[in-house]
Amino acid sequence: MGNKIKCTAQMKRRIDRSLALYECYLFVRQHPEYHSALPIVASLAISSGVHLLGNMIEYSQYYSNDCFKIKANQIISIPIPQGYHLFSFGIKIQLFILRISPGMYRMIRLVYNRVIYVTNRLKITDIRFKYDS
Repeated sequence: MGNKIKCTAQMKRRIDRSLALYECYLFVRQHPEYHSALPIVASLAISSGVHLLGNMIEYSQYYSNDCFKIKANQIISIPIPQGYHLFSFGIKIQLFILRISPGMYRMIRLVYNRVIYVTNRLKITDIRFKYDS
């Protein structure tokens, strides 16, 4: 029971952090005196949102389907900033797939999570390291 409460609190903090960054992005976008910070705030909001979507797919029991749709629409509504080099390669790929279709992003991310689960379960990664030493 304690782990479930701890996990629920962590998920709530992740949602709150992502929502705070999105609201910060909206604030910076509406006020011209802060426009110099817009690329950094946009990239932080996008990165946080993409990570949250990954958690929503992995731990779907803690999130509703509407929450996923709302967050995906928020991320898609943020234009990609000029400082696109601020994103890691993985975030760029996930963002590209998410902008094509949130449903396809969910399916690919779910398959990715299952492949990681199976490889860890079969201990395939341990076999590779045995031959290296």
